[in-house]
Amino acid sequence: DPGMGNGTSITITPGQNISNIYFSANTTGLSNSTHYLAIRTKNSDGVWSLSNVVPFLVNTDFSYPPAPAAPGNITYAEYFFDTDPGFGNGTIIPVTPGVDLSNVSFVANTSALNDGVHTLFIRSLDDWSLTNYVSFTKGNVVAIKLLNFTAVANGSKALIKWQTGTEEITDKMLLQRSDDGIHFIDIAFMNAKGTPSSYNYTDEHPLNGRNYYRLKMIDISNENAYSRIETVYITGNDGFKVTAFPNPVTDKLQINTDTDIAPSAYINICNMEGKEMLRQSLTSKSLEIKMAGLSNGVYLLRVINGQHQQTIKIVKQ
Repeated sequence: DPGMGNGTSITITPGQNISNIYFSANTTGLSNSTHYLAIRTKNSDGVWSLSNVVPFLVNTDFSYPPAPAAPGNITYAEYFFDTDPGFGNGTIIPVTPGVDLSNVSFVANTSALNDGVHTLFIRSLDDWSLTNYVSFTKGNVVAIKLLNFTAVANGSKALIKWQTGTEEITDKMLLQRSDDGIHFIDIAFMNAKGTPSSYNYTDEHPLNGRNYYRLKMIDISNENAYSRIETVYITGNDGFKVTAFPNPVTDKLQINTDTDIAPSAYINICNMEGKEMLRQSLTSKSLEIKMAGLSNGVYLLRVINGQHQQTIKIVKQ
């Protein structure tokens, strides 16, 4: 305040009430910041009014950011098996550049792979996409003809059935389960009957969430083959529920479960090649995991609590 009468004068028409007065206030010389404009009046007796004050902002003209660029064409795609060779080091998939790619067919060369289960990974480039994957089996033909293989939910259990057309030299069958479609464990063993037969098995303790099942068939020469993979989704399995947030995550991941914690409970985080990146004991129903040290990408969070297990896909940004 420069003092009464020392401000910048405003031209008015004298009157008992003043309204609809417009004027320009010169802000030249004011810094880019918040300021206050004070206005007061004086009557014919020389008495000053109270000052009316309003804040305002002095700033350079605001520049709107440019419109985002149109999505770029996908210009490159590649595949690899089992182990990531690094971005750009996979086998090239010929594609016609475009914003969206669909109905792309290619032949993946498996000649260098050993017999057994493998994982095919595919990704594309404008910016690198997430890596998509699918499991498959390479192996010799086993002398068993599998007519069908099914798996369905039955309440909190999973019912798996299959039927063989021939079992000429089949020795045994192993029913396997996975939480990610890549890493399988044996859950049941059956000797082959030697003749076309029907089989069924009830998984009394499936995982909460998505379960992947397949049948491993082994002949008397110890050659093996696999059925296709069947998926069953189980909800409310013994009340075991796990949440993980935020997802995608940049720094800290919060993991919560509403189930009592077993003494041997733990969590682990694996990359999409199955390599364990982190393992930590789970001693309470709430756990915070630091993710900042992991590279950006997709990971699988596994929570193992006694007989219960749940897997959640996590995106690290």
